[in-house]
Amino acid sequence: FVAFADANFYRVVEGGPYAELLAWRKEIFACWDLEVDVPIYVGSGSGTKVRGCKTPLIVLDRAVLDAIDVDEQRFLLASCLGHVFFGNLRIFAFYRLMEIIDKLPSMTSIVTRGLGMIPGIGNTITKGVELARTLNNQIIRKTNLVIGQRQRVLCDRLACLAMGGQEPAQRYFARIALGGEKFEDPIVRAALIKQGGEVLARFDRGEVDVNMLSVVGPDDPFAALRAHKLDQWSKGERSGKIAEGYYVTRQRLEDHLKADAEIEREISKLENRLIELHKQQGKLQEELQRELARRSNESSPSGG
Repeated sequence: FVAFADANFYRVVEGGPYAELLAWRKEIFACWDLEVDVPIYVGSGSGTKVRGCKTPLIVLDRAVLDAIDVDEQRFLLASCLGHVFFGNLRIFAFYRLMEIIDKLPSMTSIVTRGLGMIPGIGNTITKGVELARTLNNQIIRKTNLVIGQRQRVLCDRLACLAMGGQEPAQRYFARIALGGEKFEDPIVRAALIKQGGEVLARFDRGEVDVNMLSVVGPDDPFAALRAHKLDQWSKGERSGKIAEGYYVTRQRLEDHLKADAEIEREISKLENRLIELHKQQGKLQEELQRELARRSNESSPSGG
């Protein structure tokens, strides 16, 4: 995938076009406490892709980047990088392989035609094999959509945590769904979120065939559905707890450890100071006893 990307797209480098993406990538990974180098490519009409398995890479569409504002660009990048965080690359690599195999001339068809020539049972075998292939393709496409959509929703949430809120994401969803200038209208955004909720309700009632949606638009962004899910999650209890720091990250843990170490040092200083004061108190007590003894001797008749 790296060789394919190098052969087809522009790799973003320091000092070149879109170099700000590299700085944003660093900031986003720092928020997630992740240390990994993910090359970023920009292509013309390439679509937005997360590719690779052992060596992940991101391909962003120049037309999309140029059409959205800075915060939306950061959200788009963060949502793509989220797949690296969640380890979705093996899943996508598998289904990418299935797509490639599906486009190649199938040896199964040749074998099936050969079996179909067997007198008596050939036609039955052929129909059985074709039915199995059809069901297999449906299962692959349906599973691809369900898993892919679920992971995109999770990555949207993760990106919003890195961005500090859902505003850039909702603006991005409204823009790719409607475009133009009216996507900024709060009424439009609210309607889009409500529309996504209606689609989700139809999913839950079993009125929508997920497999058919995967055939109609397997690469479409499903902006309304994702907008609704993100809005629902952002207003929920779990996202609030995450924002308040209920969930520990390595950075937070290091901050706590540093704070604890500082407290331990201050306590140690206080203990040493108490020991010094105790020693001084002992010396003062000795001096007081000597002074009292001296005065007692001076005031006694024998001393007079």
